Amino acid sequence: STLPHKNLKVLEQVYLNNNIKNLPTNLVIAGVGGKKKILQNKNIKITYLGKVSESEKNWLLKNCEFYISSTLYEGLGMTLIEAYLKNKKIICSDLKVFREILGNYPVYVKQPLKKKNWVKSLNQIIKIHYKSKQSFKKLNKFKPSNISNEYFSLFQSITE
Repeated sequence: STLPHKNLKVLEQVYLNNNIKNLPTNLVIAGVGGKKKILQNKNIKITYLGKVSESEKNWLLKNCEFYISSTLYEGLGMTLIEAYLKNKKIICSDLKVFREILGNYPVYVKQPLKKKNWVKSLNQIIKIHYKSKQSFKKLNKFKPSNISNEYFSLFQSITE
């Protein structure tokens, strides 16, 4: 989503106002609560798509260079898990819930309200050519097929 706790203003400022070498020139932000808009500064472009469909979200995750979650708090972070399952590089706020789910896989940003910390972490993730995915069997429960199977089993047990 693009709600205030997602900390997108800080990410916007960092992306538009820093000369980070080899930073992708397009940042795409999608989610509930946002209006479609485009921000530009020099060769950097930030595109807000607003709410997207499941297929559009999957396309974005499949084709992104890396996934960013700048949120200040989160209940679970399903899209983060989906990015992980697609073997994407991830940069995210250093939240306990993200560490519990993904361990040391992402590049974490401590104190995500500080712009300099995002600059440091963005520089770090750009230099990562390949980050081997750890085996998290517990994440298999978040795969869409497993979730739908659990719901189906639950509905079956209720109707019996």
